[in-house]
Amino acid sequence: THERDVTCDFSLTLLKGMLSSPSRPYVPRLILMSATASSELFLRYFSMKDAVSPIAIEVPGKTFPVEVRWLLDCQSFTGKSMMMMTRGGKDGQSSSGRKNNERGDGDDGDNNNVRKTNSNNDTNIRLSPRASEKIDNRLIRSLIVTIVKNQQSEGMLLHDTSSNGTSYRATGAILVFLPGLGEIESLARCLYERGTIASDRSLCKIMKLHSSIPKGEQRYVFQPASKGTVKIVLATNIAETSVTIPDISHVIDTCQVKESRYNSSTRIKELVTVWTSHASMTQRAGRAGRTSMGTCWRLCSEEFAKNELMPHTVPEMVRTPLDELILQIGLLYEQRRDEHDNSAAKEGETNRRELAPGFKPVKFLSMTPTPPSEQSLMQASKHLMEVEALKVVHSGGEQREWLYRLTPLGYHLSRLPMDAKVGKMLIVGCVLGCLDNALTIAAALSCTKSCFLPTGSAPNRQLEQTYTEARDSLIENGFGGKGWPGGTVKGDLIAVIAAYRAWSKEKKSQKFCTNHALNSTSLREMDRLRKQFHDLIIDAGLVSNSGVNDSADMDDCNIASDDALLTSCCIVGGLYPNICTLIRPKRGSGPRGGRLLTNESDSACRPSSNSFQRRRLQQVSETGSDAYAVFYSKHRSMGIVSAGQTRPPETFLSEVNFVSKFALLLFGGEPELVKNAIVLDKWLKFKVSSDDESVKQNATLILSLRSLLDEVILEHVVETFSPPEEKSKMVERHKRIIGVVRRILADEG
Repeated sequence: THERDVTCDFSLTLLKGMLSSPSRPYVPRLILMSATASSELFLRYFSMKDAVSPIAIEVPGKTFPVEVRWLLDCQSFTGKSMMMMTRGGKDGQSSSGRKNNERGDGDDGDNNNVRKTNSNNDTNIRLSPRASEKIDNRLIRSLIVTIVKNQQSEGMLLHDTSSNGTSYRATGAILVFLPGLGEIESLARCLYERGTIASDRSLCKIMKLHSSIPKGEQRYVFQPASKGTVKIVLATNIAETSVTIPDISHVIDTCQVKESRYNSSTRIKELVTVWTSHASMTQRAGRAGRTSMGTCWRLCSEEFAKNELMPHTVPEMVRTPLDELILQIGLLYEQRRDEHDNSAAKEGETNRRELAPGFKPVKFLSMTPTPPSEQSLMQASKHLMEVEALKVVHSGGEQREWLYRLTPLGYHLSRLPMDAKVGKMLIVGCVLGCLDNALTIAAALSCTKSCFLPTGSAPNRQLEQTYTEARDSLIENGFGGKGWPGGTVKGDLIAVIAAYRAWSKEKKSQKFCTNHALNSTSLREMDRLRKQFHDLIIDAGLVSNSGVNDSADMDDCNIASDDALLTSCCIVGGLYPNICTLIRPKRGSGPRGGRLLTNESDSACRPSSNSFQRRRLQQVSETGSDAYAVFYSKHRSMGIVSAGQTRPPETFLSEVNFVSKFALLLFGGEPELVKNAIVLDKWLKFKVSSDDESVKQNATLILSLRSLLDEVILEHVVETFSPPEEKSKMVERHKRIIGVVRRILADEG
């Protein structure tokens, strides 16, 4: 219970219901264990009427003493002062104990550090303060150098008394806690700079520990250092609780961590650097006392930690999207309903207690140990209704009392362990015959890192330019590129398909990845996820076991695998309502360049830095065919301070894909005919014709085709286990309807 992720709090809520149920013949015993969690919180949470009162048992730890030294001690020990370098344009908290702004939160807009969790009570959740200062790598290097010099002067490198006569050291290793991989790489470069003993690789063995580092490299971290050397481990909070490195004697704690944030109103995700909690600092310090006495060096003042840092890490449930969790609650309800109906049918009971006609996700999740805000719960429910995974069966009274049921689509999505949008994309891919492409996109969106290497990955600029040009040419001439028989589509996810296909064609060569600025690790992860998702959709009954196989000939689910236009429809079907419109520059207004505008924001958005649409957007002129795009998610920057000037935070869109208006009309939101235009979701307007009779005729055709497509998707989901003869007829009917869609898309292009 130390990290309190979504699964942990969800499970505790379910278990509380079991413990409080008087009808159960057997009440389970629940044991929660944590070195730093708040026992008072859980004692209050599990104190219930007519239930066994919970008790707390404290077991003394058996670690060695750890001396804690704060920022002033670090500066005195090294003779160096910490450099104050601002991380972003928005002021936050200074590690010296000084507030940089009046609020003292460093958050942006609606993502305030103090957030109401429930509109029906006065409980407030205070988020961890943002860390506005960059980490001073030179101070950390000075700390490491001074520690190593002290070990040398005391003879510890060659005469380790705890090594039991072996050639390895049992103590003396240094563990540095850093927020993320970027900070790890930055500090490693600083340590390797010439001029200090830290750069002596025969003396200092520098190792990295991060979730994205291959497991083969991670295992070296646990091997003891040879005599005469010092092991230095640069790690994220993965070393806080997940692993134990036994020979650590010194911990250097930057007191910072990467934390995910989510604004349910704007649907903006952020991964921000924040100051860690007292509980996490205690865990980190304990890493230095496993096998001997140790020292923890904290790079913040004691006063700052006391006044500003949170007692415990804020639970993930109050700062993350809740869509998948609501789907799981719906699945549990449907399973319980089936059990109830089967039991009643077998026993023939007429006076059996009636089951509720739906489930209440808002009310249920408001009963978690630290409930999220009702606004975020209602927004998550609304989003699931937009993707047609959820429906309201009773809406009387307050919204927290509304009853919901999963739709057939929602039932299948709940059985796919992925984002609802990604799951829907796979289902639409099955229907449109481009499942192979949908699997590639789903895998790419589920990967931790992009398959395209960022700028600065090559050994020198000349090689980087060569590799980047080769990659751009591969994408321009590959799937969905210029002259592609299946149509030309401009999009980041279309580029991913082109890259994956080329990599697979080249037998997944590492050399090919290097020469085309591709991330081989991410491509291998995508390959693994594709196989996993392929098995999942078979298990869900969405395709037959013989229907989809990477080595098989084209079948019904992959009959349009070379069709980029239908693949773009698949992307729209999955990512809608994440849509933006292209605002072109006005004639004579100066330099070229366009802006992207979403329904939820008043200000313009930009494609993320690794998007292939970024350059295209910069070159947009007053006229052109591109008008609409879909995207996967929003992210907000912290702002930049440069040369004394502050650039405000900006909103970026990831995985931007330009799409046609017919793709939106046929696979987007709820269409409505208003005068001479079709309006999607009451904001996106498409003019049909200026002639009244033509308006009626064209609109009727489009809306009728849209209705047929909705039936096609529903039939594919509902009739998954139909007899072969019926399913064959259904597939042929679907092919004819999709053929009409394909002709409309081709005529528009």
